[in-house]
Amino acid sequence: MLTAAASFVIVIGAAIALVLFGIVGDGFAGGDQPPIGDNNPPTGSESVGGDLLAAIRDYIFNTNEDVDHELGASGPSNGNYIEMTDNQIEGIVEGDLAKATDKYIFRINGYTLYVYSVDKESSRLISQLSLPKYSDELNDLGNSDLFLSEDGMTLTLFREYRCEGAMDKTSVVSIDLLDVTSPRVKAELVIGGEKHTVRRIGDKFYLITNWYFWKNKIDLKDPKTYLPSIVSAEGQHICPEKNTIFPKSFNGVSYKYITVLGEGDLKLMDELALLNVGGETYFTEKNIIFSSRYYSKTRVDGKDVNRCFSHIRMVNISGDAMKYGGMITVEGWASNQYSFDEHDGYLRIVTSTSDRADYETRMDNASLYIYNLADNSLVSSVEKFAPQGEGAVAVRFEGDKLYVCTAEIA
Repeated sequence: MLTAAASFVIVIGAAIALVLFGIVGDGFAGGDQPPIGDNNPPTGSESVGGDLLAAIRDYIFNTNEDVDHELGASGPSNGNYIEMTDNQIEGIVEGDLAKATDKYIFRINGYTLYVYSVDKESSRLISQLSLPKYSDELNDLGNSDLFLSEDGMTLTLFREYRCEGAMDKTSVVSIDLLDVTSPRVKAELVIGGEKHTVRRIGDKFYLITNWYFWKNKIDLKDPKTYLPSIVSAEGQHICPEKNTIFPKSFNGVSYKYITVLGEGDLKLMDELALLNVGGETYFTEKNIIFSSRYYSKTRVDGKDVNRCFSHIRMVNISGDAMKYGGMITVEGWASNQYSFDEHDGYLRIVTSTSDRADYETRMDNASLYIYNLADNSLVSSVEKFAPQGEGAVAVRFEGDKLYVCTAEIA
Protein backbone atom coordinates (compact mmCIF):
# COMPACT_ATOMS: atom_id res chain seq x y z
CA MET A 1 0.00 0.00 0.00
CA LEU A 2 1.38 3.39 -0.95
CA THR A 3 0.79 6.44 1.19
CA ALA A 4 0.13 9.01 -1.54
CA ALA A 5 0.71 12.01 0.67
CA ALA A 6 4.30 10.89 1.25
CA SER A 7 5.13 10.40 -2.42
CA PHE A 8 7.37 12.77 -4.31
CA VAL A 9 9.77 12.82 -7.24
CA ILE A 10 13.49 13.57 -7.15
CA VAL A 11 15.25 14.76 -10.28
CA ILE A 12 19.02 14.48 -10.06
CA GLY A 13 20.56 16.39 -12.91
CA ALA A 14 23.87 18.09 -13.62
CA ALA A 15 25.42 17.41 -10.20
CA ILE A 16 25.10 13.70 -10.72
CA ALA A 17 26.14 13.99 -14.36
CA LEU A 18 29.50 15.26 -13.10
CA VAL A 19 29.75 12.25 -10.84
CA LEU A 20 28.78 9.85 -13.58
CA PHE A 21 31.06 11.00 -16.30
CA GLY A 22 33.50 13.59 -14.96
CA ILE A 23 34.75 12.44 -11.57
CA VAL A 24 35.98 8.90 -11.91
CA GLY A 25 37.75 7.68 -8.79
CA ASP A 26 37.49 10.96 -6.82
CA GLY A 27 34.24 10.13 -5.07
CA PHE A 28 31.13 12.19 -4.53
CA ALA A 29 31.37 15.54 -2.84
CA GLY A 30 28.65 14.57 -0.40
CA GLY A 31 30.72 11.94 1.45
CA ASP A 32 33.18 9.07 1.38
CA GLN A 33 32.61 5.91 -0.61
CA PRO A 34 31.09 3.16 1.56
CA PRO A 35 33.29 0.05 1.64
CA ILE A 36 30.31 -2.24 1.09
CA GLY A 37 29.97 -1.15 -2.53
CA ASP A 38 33.60 -1.11 -3.59
CA ASN A 39 34.00 -4.74 -4.66
CA ASN A 40 36.17 -6.02 -7.47
CA PRO A 41 35.31 -9.38 -9.06
CA PRO A 42 35.61 -11.85 -6.20
CA THR A 43 38.64 -14.06 -5.83
CA GLY A 44 37.79 -17.55 -4.68
CA SER A 45 34.23 -16.69 -3.65
CA GLU A 46 32.67 -18.00 -6.84
CA SER A 47 33.74 -20.60 -9.38
CA VAL A 48 33.52 -20.47 -13.17
CA GLY A 49 33.28 -24.09 -14.22
CA GLY A 50 35.37 -25.71 -11.50
CA ASP A 51 34.40 -28.80 -9.56
CA LEU A 52 30.61 -28.39 -9.44
CA LEU A 53 30.13 -32.05 -8.55
CA ALA A 54 32.26 -31.64 -5.43
CA ALA A 55 30.34 -28.52 -4.41
CA ILE A 56 26.99 -30.29 -4.82
CA ARG A 57 28.30 -33.32 -2.94
CA ASP A 58 29.23 -31.02 -0.03
CA TYR A 59 25.78 -29.45 -0.18
CA ILE A 60 24.00 -32.83 -0.06
CA PHE A 61 25.87 -34.15 2.90
CA ASN A 62 26.37 -30.94 4.83
CA THR A 63 23.51 -29.13 5.07
CA ASN A 64 11.14 -25.41 -9.32
CA GLU A 65 -13.41 -17.83 -34.48
CA ASP A 66 -14.06 -18.36 -38.02
CA VAL A 67 -11.24 -18.35 -40.52
CA ASP A 68 -11.08 -16.64 -43.93
CA HIS A 69 -8.31 -18.17 -46.12
CA GLU A 70 -8.73 -15.86 -49.10
CA LEU A 71 -5.84 -13.59 -48.16
CA GLY A 72 -2.45 -15.16 -48.82
CA ALA A 73 1.03 -13.76 -48.42
CA SER A 74 4.62 -14.86 -48.81
CA GLY A 75 8.05 -13.30 -48.71
CA PRO A 76 8.39 -9.52 -48.20
CA SER A 77 4.64 -9.06 -48.78
CA ASN A 78 4.07 -9.87 -45.10
CA GLY A 79 4.58 -6.14 -44.62
CA ASN A 80 6.78 -3.87 -42.55
CA TYR A 81 7.57 -4.77 -38.94
CA ILE A 82 5.80 -2.64 -36.32
CA GLU A 83 7.12 -2.63 -32.76
CA MET A 84 4.10 -2.92 -30.46
CA THR A 85 6.04 -3.48 -27.24
CA ASP A 86 7.35 -0.68 -25.04
CA ASN A 87 10.94 -1.96 -24.83
CA GLN A 88 13.14 -0.58 -22.06
CA ILE A 89 16.13 -0.23 -24.41
CA GLU A 90 15.94 0.29 -28.17
CA GLY A 91 17.21 -2.76 -30.02
CA ILE A 92 16.64 -5.13 -27.09
CA VAL A 93 13.23 -6.55 -27.93
CA GLU A 94 10.89 -7.84 -25.25
CA GLY A 95 8.15 -10.37 -25.87
CA ASP A 96 4.41 -9.77 -25.89
CA LEU A 97 1.13 -11.60 -26.50
CA ALA A 98 0.74 -9.94 -29.91
CA LYS A 99 3.09 -8.76 -32.67
CA ALA A 100 2.36 -7.04 -35.97
CA THR A 101 3.39 -5.77 -39.36
CA ASP A 102 1.47 -3.11 -41.24
CA LYS A 103 -0.46 -5.95 -42.94
CA TYR A 104 -0.97 -8.59 -40.25
CA ILE A 105 -1.48 -9.02 -36.52
CA PHE A 106 -0.32 -12.22 -34.81
CA ARG A 107 -1.85 -13.08 -31.44
CA ILE A 108 -1.42 -15.92 -28.96
CA ASN A 109 -4.31 -17.15 -26.81
CA GLY A 110 -3.69 -20.34 -24.88
CA TYR A 111 -2.68 -23.07 -27.31
CA THR A 112 -3.68 -21.20 -30.46
CA LEU A 113 -1.98 -18.69 -32.75
CA TYR A 114 -4.40 -16.35 -34.56
CA VAL A 115 -3.43 -14.39 -37.69
CA TYR A 116 -5.49 -11.33 -38.70
CA SER A 117 -5.32 -9.17 -41.79
CA VAL A 118 -5.08 -5.40 -41.23
CA ASP A 119 -7.40 -3.69 -43.72
CA LYS A 120 -9.48 -1.08 -41.91
CA GLU A 121 -13.12 -2.26 -41.67
CA SER A 122 -12.28 -5.34 -43.78
CA SER A 123 -9.77 -6.67 -41.24
CA ARG A 124 -10.47 -10.31 -40.36
CA LEU A 125 -9.09 -13.56 -39.05
CA ILE A 126 -7.34 -15.39 -41.91
CA SER A 127 -5.70 -18.38 -40.22
CA GLN A 128 -4.97 -20.09 -36.95
CA LEU A 129 -2.52 -22.71 -35.75
CA SER A 130 -2.80 -25.17 -32.86
CA LEU A 131 0.39 -25.11 -30.84
CA PRO A 132 2.18 -28.19 -29.49
CA LYS A 133 1.01 -29.64 -26.17
CA TYR A 134 3.42 -32.05 -24.53
CA SER A 135 2.83 -35.49 -23.01
CA ASP A 136 3.95 -34.39 -19.53
CA GLU A 137 1.99 -31.13 -19.66
CA LEU A 138 -0.79 -30.54 -17.15
CA ASN A 139 -1.73 -27.02 -18.21
CA ASP A 140 -0.48 -23.81 -19.75
CA LEU A 141 0.50 -21.24 -17.11
CA GLY A 142 -0.31 -18.20 -19.23
CA ASN A 143 3.29 -17.01 -19.09
CA SER A 144 4.02 -16.55 -22.80
CA ASP A 145 6.21 -14.26 -24.89
CA LEU A 146 5.77 -13.88 -28.65
CA PHE A 147 8.42 -12.44 -31.00
CA LEU A 148 8.23 -11.56 -34.70
CA SER A 149 11.32 -11.42 -36.90
CA GLU A 150 12.04 -8.06 -38.51
CA ASP A 151 11.31 -9.48 -41.97
CA GLY A 152 7.89 -10.67 -40.75
CA MET A 153 8.60 -14.27 -41.79
CA THR A 154 9.11 -16.03 -38.43
CA LEU A 155 7.26 -16.04 -35.13
CA THR A 156 8.91 -17.44 -32.01
CA LEU A 157 6.86 -18.38 -28.96
CA PHE A 158 8.25 -18.94 -25.46
CA ARG A 159 5.65 -20.58 -23.21
CA GLU A 160 5.79 -21.93 -19.65
CA TYR A 161 3.75 -24.98 -18.72
CA ARG A 162 3.14 -27.08 -15.61
CA CYS A 163 4.20 -30.71 -15.38
CA GLU A 164 2.94 -33.52 -13.20
CA GLY A 165 5.41 -34.45 -10.49
CA ALA A 166 8.20 -32.26 -11.87
CA MET A 167 9.31 -28.64 -12.20
CA ASP A 168 7.66 -26.36 -14.73
CA LYS A 169 9.13 -26.31 -18.22
CA THR A 170 9.53 -23.74 -20.99
CA SER A 171 8.70 -24.64 -24.58
CA VAL A 172 10.16 -22.69 -27.51
CA VAL A 173 8.38 -22.92 -30.87
CA SER A 174 9.52 -21.39 -34.16
CA ILE A 175 6.66 -20.77 -36.64
CA ASP A 176 7.15 -20.30 -40.38
CA LEU A 177 5.04 -17.49 -41.92
CA LEU A 178 6.00 -18.00 -45.55
CA ASP A 179 2.26 -18.39 -46.16
CA VAL A 180 0.26 -16.59 -43.46
CA THR A 181 -2.88 -18.50 -44.46
CA SER A 182 -1.11 -21.70 -43.41
CA PRO A 183 1.52 -21.07 -40.71
CA ARG A 184 3.50 -24.12 -39.65
CA VAL A 185 5.82 -25.16 -36.83
CA LYS A 186 9.36 -25.51 -38.19
CA ALA A 187 11.38 -26.05 -34.98
CA GLU A 188 10.70 -26.62 -31.29
CA LEU A 189 12.49 -27.52 -28.08
CA VAL A 190 11.76 -27.78 -24.37
CA ILE A 191 13.98 -26.34 -21.63
CA GLY A 192 13.60 -27.41 -18.03
CA GLY A 193 12.59 -24.71 -15.58
CA GLU A 194 10.24 -21.76 -15.22
CA LYS A 195 10.48 -19.02 -17.84
CA HIS A 196 12.10 -16.09 -16.05
CA THR A 197 12.53 -13.69 -18.98
CA VAL A 198 13.64 -13.54 -22.62
CA ARG A 199 15.02 -10.90 -24.99
CA ARG A 200 15.85 -10.76 -28.69
CA ILE A 201 19.04 -8.94 -29.67
CA GLY A 202 19.65 -9.02 -33.42
CA ASP A 203 18.95 -12.57 -34.59
CA LYS A 204 19.61 -14.17 -31.18
CA PHE A 205 17.30 -14.94 -28.28
CA TYR A 206 18.56 -14.80 -24.71
CA LEU A 207 16.26 -17.01 -22.68
CA ILE A 208 16.59 -17.24 -18.90
CA THR A 209 14.86 -20.02 -16.99
CA ASN A 210 14.75 -20.87 -13.29
CA TRP A 211 15.95 -24.47 -13.03
CA TYR A 212 15.61 -26.30 -9.70
CA PHE A 213 17.00 -29.50 -8.29
CA TRP A 214 16.17 -31.28 -5.06
CA LYS A 215 18.69 -32.58 -2.56
CA ASN A 216 16.92 -35.92 -2.09
CA LYS A 217 16.70 -36.52 -5.85
CA ILE A 218 20.33 -35.88 -6.80
CA ASP A 219 22.20 -38.81 -8.27
CA LEU A 220 25.89 -37.88 -8.47
CA LYS A 221 26.30 -40.37 -11.32
CA ASP A 222 23.53 -38.71 -13.36
CA PRO A 223 24.29 -35.08 -14.38
CA LYS A 224 20.72 -34.41 -15.52
CA THR A 225 19.64 -34.57 -11.85
CA TYR A 226 21.72 -31.51 -10.96
CA LEU A 227 22.37 -29.70 -14.27
CA PRO A 228 19.88 -27.89 -16.55
CA SER A 229 18.95 -29.59 -19.82
CA ILE A 230 17.23 -29.06 -23.17
CA VAL A 231 15.13 -31.56 -25.12
CA SER A 232 14.86 -31.14 -28.91
CA ALA A 233 14.47 -33.30 -32.01
CA GLU A 234 18.17 -34.16 -31.65
CA GLY A 235 17.63 -35.56 -28.14
CA GLN A 236 18.54 -34.31 -24.67
CA HIS A 237 21.37 -31.84 -24.13
CA ILE A 238 22.78 -31.29 -20.64
CA CYS A 239 24.57 -28.05 -19.76
CA PRO A 240 28.32 -28.82 -19.36
CA GLU A 241 29.82 -28.31 -15.90
CA LYS A 242 32.37 -25.92 -17.43
CA ASN A 243 29.46 -23.58 -18.22
CA THR A 244 28.38 -23.26 -14.60
CA ILE A 245 29.09 -20.52 -12.07
CA PHE A 246 28.52 -21.20 -8.39
CA PRO A 247 29.56 -19.91 -4.95
CA LYS A 248 31.99 -21.83 -2.74
CA SER A 249 29.12 -22.68 -0.42
CA PHE A 250 25.42 -22.44 -1.13
CA ASN A 251 22.10 -23.24 0.49
CA GLY A 252 19.83 -22.87 -2.53
CA VAL A 253 18.97 -25.28 -5.28
CA SER A 254 18.19 -23.14 -8.30
CA TYR A 255 20.03 -21.92 -11.38
CA LYS A 256 19.46 -18.98 -13.62
CA TYR A 257 20.01 -20.89 -16.87
CA ILE A 258 20.85 -18.63 -19.83
CA THR A 259 20.47 -20.15 -23.30
CA VAL A 260 21.30 -18.29 -26.50
CA LEU A 261 19.14 -19.53 -29.39
CA GLY A 262 19.25 -18.67 -33.07
CA GLU A 263 16.11 -17.14 -34.52
CA GLY A 264 14.36 -19.51 -36.91
CA ASP A 265 16.20 -22.80 -36.35
CA LEU A 266 16.47 -22.42 -32.54
CA LYS A 267 20.07 -23.63 -32.69
CA LEU A 268 21.76 -23.55 -29.28
CA MET A 269 24.59 -21.03 -29.68
CA ASP A 270 25.75 -20.65 -26.09
CA GLU A 271 24.70 -21.40 -22.51
CA LEU A 272 25.61 -20.46 -18.95
CA ALA A 273 24.11 -21.61 -15.64
CA LEU A 274 24.45 -19.45 -12.51
CA LEU A 275 23.71 -21.24 -9.23
CA ASN A 276 22.10 -19.37 -6.33
CA VAL A 277 21.13 -16.32 -8.37
CA GLY A 278 17.66 -14.81 -8.08
CA GLY A 279 15.81 -11.52 -8.10
CA GLU A 280 15.67 -8.89 -10.83
CA THR A 281 17.27 -9.08 -14.28
CA TYR A 282 18.35 -6.20 -16.53
CA PHE A 283 19.59 -6.47 -20.14
CA THR A 284 21.84 -4.19 -22.14
CA GLU A 285 23.51 -4.82 -25.49
CA LYS A 286 26.69 -5.77 -23.62
CA ASN A 287 25.59 -7.29 -20.32
CA ILE A 288 22.97 -9.20 -18.42
CA ILE A 289 22.72 -7.95 -14.83
CA PHE A 290 21.31 -10.15 -12.04
CA SER A 291 20.37 -8.88 -8.58
CA SER A 292 19.99 -11.23 -5.59
CA ARG A 293 18.73 -9.93 -2.23
CA TYR A 294 19.86 -11.18 1.17
CA TYR A 295 19.85 -10.01 4.81
CA SER A 296 22.73 -9.69 7.26
CA LYS A 297 22.52 -9.05 10.99
CA THR A 298 24.01 -5.77 12.22
CA ARG A 299 23.56 -3.40 15.16
CA VAL A 300 21.90 -0.02 14.69
CA ASP A 301 21.45 2.34 17.64
CA GLY A 302 22.13 -0.50 20.04
CA LYS A 303 19.58 -2.84 18.46
CA ASP A 304 20.05 -5.96 16.34
CA VAL A 305 18.51 -5.56 12.89
CA ASN A 306 18.53 -7.51 9.63
CA ARG A 307 20.01 -5.17 7.02
CA CYS A 308 19.21 -5.81 3.37
CA PHE A 309 21.98 -6.14 0.76
CA SER A 310 22.11 -7.32 -2.84
CA HIS A 311 24.71 -9.20 -4.82
CA ILE A 312 24.83 -7.79 -8.36
CA ARG A 313 26.32 -10.23 -10.87
CA MET A 314 27.27 -9.39 -14.46
CA VAL A 315 27.38 -11.64 -17.52
CA ASN A 316 29.04 -10.08 -20.55
CA ILE A 317 27.32 -10.93 -23.85
CA SER A 318 29.23 -8.63 -26.21
CA GLY A 319 31.67 -11.27 -27.52
CA ASP A 320 31.29 -14.58 -29.32
CA ALA A 321 30.70 -16.37 -26.00
CA MET A 322 29.15 -15.23 -22.73
CA LYS A 323 31.62 -14.44 -19.96
CA TYR A 324 31.09 -14.02 -16.24
CA GLY A 325 31.83 -10.40 -15.30
CA GLY A 326 32.10 -10.68 -11.53
CA MET A 327 30.02 -9.49 -8.58
CA ILE A 328 29.49 -6.30 -6.61
CA THR A 329 27.50 -5.77 -3.41
CA VAL A 330 25.20 -2.86 -2.61
CA GLU A 331 23.00 -2.02 0.33
CA GLY A 332 19.29 -2.49 -0.36
CA TRP A 333 17.43 -4.12 -3.21
CA ALA A 334 16.37 -3.18 -6.74
CA SER A 335 12.61 -3.05 -7.33
CA ASN A 336 12.72 -4.12 -10.99
CA GLN A 337 14.69 -3.85 -14.25
CA TYR A 338 14.12 -0.08 -14.38
CA SER A 339 16.22 0.34 -11.24
CA PHE A 340 19.31 -0.32 -13.41
CA ASP A 341 20.92 1.64 -16.22
CA GLU A 342 24.13 1.06 -18.15
CA HIS A 343 25.54 4.21 -19.76
CA ASP A 344 28.98 4.81 -21.29
CA GLY A 345 30.53 1.90 -19.41
CA TYR A 346 28.97 2.77 -16.05
CA LEU A 347 26.28 0.82 -14.20
CA ARG A 348 23.82 2.93 -12.21
CA ILE A 349 21.63 1.27 -9.58
CA VAL A 350 18.84 2.63 -7.38
CA THR A 351 17.99 0.56 -4.32
CA SER A 352 15.50 0.68 -1.51
CA THR A 353 17.27 0.17 1.81
CA SER A 354 15.86 -1.59 4.83
CA ASP A 355 16.79 -2.49 8.39
CA ARG A 356 14.33 -5.03 9.78
CA ALA A 357 14.17 -5.37 13.54
CA ASP A 358 11.48 -8.00 13.01
CA TYR A 359 9.08 -9.08 10.28
CA GLU A 360 6.59 -6.35 11.19
CA THR A 361 8.97 -3.37 11.15
CA ARG A 362 10.89 -1.96 8.24
CA MET A 363 12.65 1.39 7.92
CA ASP A 364 12.96 2.26 4.25
CA ASN A 365 15.08 4.73 2.37
CA ALA A 366 16.67 4.89 -1.11
CA SER A 367 20.24 5.05 -2.45
CA LEU A 368 22.04 5.48 -5.77
CA TYR A 369 25.26 3.62 -6.65
CA ILE A 370 27.44 4.13 -9.74
CA TYR A 371 30.04 1.56 -10.86
CA ASN A 372 32.69 1.44 -13.55
CA LEU A 373 32.08 -1.83 -15.38
CA ALA A 374 35.69 -1.98 -16.59
CA ASP A 375 36.79 -3.10 -13.12
CA ASN A 376 33.55 -3.15 -11.06
CA SER A 377 34.84 -0.29 -8.90
CA LEU A 378 32.52 2.11 -7.13
CA VAL A 379 32.69 5.57 -8.73
CA SER A 380 30.18 7.36 -6.53
CA SER A 381 27.06 7.01 -4.43
CA VAL A 382 24.22 9.06 -2.99
CA GLU A 383 22.99 7.21 0.05
CA LYS A 384 19.62 7.50 1.78
CA PHE A 385 18.42 10.51 -0.17
CA ALA A 386 14.69 9.92 0.49
CA PRO A 387 12.71 10.97 3.54
CA GLN A 388 13.13 8.33 6.25
CA GLY A 389 10.50 5.63 5.91
CA GLU A 390 10.15 5.91 2.14
CA GLY A 391 11.56 3.55 -0.50
CA ALA A 392 12.01 3.84 -4.28
CA VAL A 393 8.77 2.66 -5.92
CA ALA A 394 9.43 3.93 -9.47
CA VAL A 395 12.71 4.69 -11.21
CA ARG A 396 13.60 5.99 -14.67
CA PHE A 397 16.98 7.02 -16.09
CA GLU A 398 17.09 9.50 -18.94
CA GLY A 399 20.58 10.42 -20.11
CA ASP A 400 22.29 12.25 -17.25
CA LYS A 401 19.07 12.57 -15.24
CA LEU A 402 17.50 10.20 -12.76
CA TYR A 403 13.81 10.34 -11.83
CA VAL A 404 12.82 8.55 -8.62
CA CYS A 405 9.40 8.37 -7.00
CA THR A 406 9.58 7.41 -3.32
CA ALA A 407 6.71 6.47 -1.06
CA GLU A 408 5.99 5.02 2.32
CA ILE A 409 4.96 1.39 2.00
CA ALA A 410 2.48 0.46 4.71
